[in-house]
Amino acid sequence: MHFSCGIVRPPYEAGSCFLQVTSGCSHNKCRFCTFYKEAPFAVSPEREIREDLQEIRDSGWKVNRIFLQGADPFLLSYGRLKRIMDLIK
Repeated sequence: MHFSCGIVRPPYEAGSCFLQVTSGCSHNKCRFCTFYKEAPFAVSPEREIREDLQEIRDSGWKVNRIFLQGADPFLLSYGRLKRIMDLIK
């Protein structure tokens, strides 16, 4: 799996999968937040997303939910998010 920074996973989501679609934070100027300071903002290439989904499928994990990972996954365009959702489906 491709991850450029840490994952924030609530304990009750231990069985969920995380798919990195962005890394870092597009704003990254909040004085109170230090979580993404070391990670420049980037959008994951579609090739990496496909590879990660293939790895999830091939692993045999029983996955009920897939969370889009990164500080700003919904910064992506509707078209890009729809392609990712189609790949997940």
